[in-house]
Amino acid sequence: MKANAELAEEDGKLDEALGHWRGALTRLNPSDIRWYEAKYYLIRVLIKVDPERAREVIEQHELLNPSYGPSPWGERIAQLAKRINEQNSGVSKGSNDQATNPQESSDDQ
Repeated sequence: MKANAELAEEDGKLDEALGHWRGALTRLNPSDIRWYEAKYYLIRVLIKVDPERAREVIEQHELLNPSYGPSPWGERIAQLAKRINEQNSGVSKGSNDQATNPQESSDDQ
C-alpha cells in the first residue's frame, strides 16, 4: 500500500495516493506507528490537493493527539501543522523542507 501510494504521488496521481493512504489508515490501528506515518503522508498530499481540508484534518488530529504522535511521525505532523498555520496567516516562508513534498473526509481516520 505504501509503495502504491508513493508511486501514485510521484506520477502526479494525487487522488489515487490519497485513496491508498486512507486505506492504510482504516487498516492500521492508531497504536501502530505506521498509522502515524500514513497520517503524515495523507496530510502532506492533502496540502497539495485541498489545503482547507488538510487544515481541518490537522485540527482534528491535534484534538485527538495533542503531542501529534510518536517520533519521528509526530514531529513531522507538527511541522505540517506549523506550515498550514503559517499559510493561513499569510506568513508562509515557502520553505522546501520535507513537509513541502506531500483532508480528511469522514473516512480519513
